[in-house]
This record gives sequence, C-alpha cells and structure tokens, in this order.
Amino acid sequence: MINGAFYYPGSLPESGTSLTGQLQFTVVVNDKEMLDQLNRLMIRQGYAGVMDTAGRLHYLVDGRKGMPYASRKILEATGRMIKDQCDNARPLQASIGHNVDKVLMANGIRPELKGYRYIRCMLLLIGLDETRIKPVTKVLYPDIANHFHVKASQVERDVRYALQETRLHRSGLTTTACLCRLHQQLVQAVEHDQLSEIGQTRKTPRQNESAEGSLDH
Repeated sequence: MINGAFYYPGSLPESGTSLTGQLQFTVVVNDKEMLDQLNRLMIRQGYAGVMDTAGRLHYLVDGRKGMPYASRKILEATGRMIKDQCDNARPLQASIGHNVDKVLMANGIRPELKGYRYIRCMLLLIGLDETRIKPVTKVLYPDIANHFHVKASQVERDVRYALQETRLHRSGLTTTACLCRLHQQLVQAVEHDQLSEIGQTRKTPRQNESAEGSLDH
C-alpha cells in the first residue's frame, strides 16, 4: 500500500497519468470488465497505457474517431512523457552538478588546474552510469578532448597532474582508480541527497497533520 492506494502487478494504469506521480490501478476479474474499463478510458482520454512484464508502457490509441483524432492523441501522450522525463531529470542533474564540485573540493583538487575542468566534465558526462567510466583511455579521454578541442593525450596528462596531490593518488591508486573512486563518492552524495529529499517529503504531511490537530484543540 503506497500513499493510501493498493498497487497490483499487471493492473491497467489510467491513461495520461504520470508514472512519477499518483497512479490509479483497476483490478478486473474477467474479459468483459477489462473491455468495459478499457472502453471507458478510451472514451474519456482517447488512449490508455498498458504496462508489460518488462516495465515498458504501451499506449492503445482510439482510432474509432478517425486518424486525425488518433494522431492528436499520440502527440498528446508523447508530450506528457517528454514533460515527465524533463521534470524528473532537472532535480537529478542539479544534484549531480552540485555534488561534483563538492566531491572535487573535498579531495583537494585545485579548481585553477585544467585537470579540474576535465575531471568535472567527466563526472558530469558519466552521471550515475558507472558503465561509462571504463575504458577511460579509449572512450572517456577522447570524448573530453573533443569537448574541449584538445588532444586526448593532453587530457590524460592534465588529469594525472591534477590528481597527484590528492589523498587518493598518495594512497597508491592509479589515475583510473582515482576517477572511479571520485565517481563512487559522487553517486553516494547524490543518493544521500535523494534520501534526504524523500525524508523531507514524508515528514511534511505529518507536520501538517500535527499543525491541523493542534488548531482543532
């Protein structure tokens, strides 16, 4: 039970509902109920979303009113999905950008060095996808070099120099291992921010309920 609603695997989500918000699920026990529910959704929204076992959402679009109507509904559904993705990406990207600087400063990497800019760009490019950090020399260095219009060998040299004075390098880690460790610290920092945000979201309704209760007295 989440947010006061029961969620059942394989149920039919109401069309047009954001996957990141409140979802409405309807349990049907026979084919007639399923078709009746689907028809009601089609009449009201013009399309309905059905999720498969892999978590992919497939939209059924009502073509009974003609292709111009169906085309408008496809554009409407696509627009909602793009908006949801953009809304979700903004806070995460902001958290990543904020924590990249914190991680680099915490490790003593000097901002005035070129290597600082290259490492910062690497971490922003990788984001939370750890698979993109390897192989560094074949993929990551060339990508950063293209971005800054320099040679990959210069990126590698400046990154190595920027890491020389850090505790990570002095502990015996290679340049690649240092970058992996920095990325791990970034992921942990972002996860900490997300957990804190979830905690604040859950706390706020309880605080409001307490405030309302005190006013009743």
